[in-house]
Amino acid sequence: DVEVPWRDADRAKEAVARAAKSLGDDASWADALLDPPRLIGIEKLSGGGVTLRTIVRVDPYRRDDVARDLRQRIKLALDEAGVSIYVPPAVPVA
Repeated sequence: DVEVPWRDADRAKEAVARAAKSLGDDASWADALLDPPRLIGIEKLSGGGVTLRTIVRVDPYRRDDVARDLRQRIKLALDEAGVSIYVPPAVPVA
């Protein structure tokens, strides 16, 4: 899951889908992936952000390695698209 600002949801969806596809196309992960990774879509709506969910079925012994690589690819794709992670506004303390 990755939470992005509401206004950037469409660009973020495209970026995350590209990142998931790039992992699926990477021959070095072929033995670890049971199905191609895919963006499921908007999992959650909140005040100013949306949560995008990506899933991938993997060999359980390679799960953490695949997850780290996918997160890195998503981060780079979001950076390239000019999308930041959503950070809720701070609530002032009285």
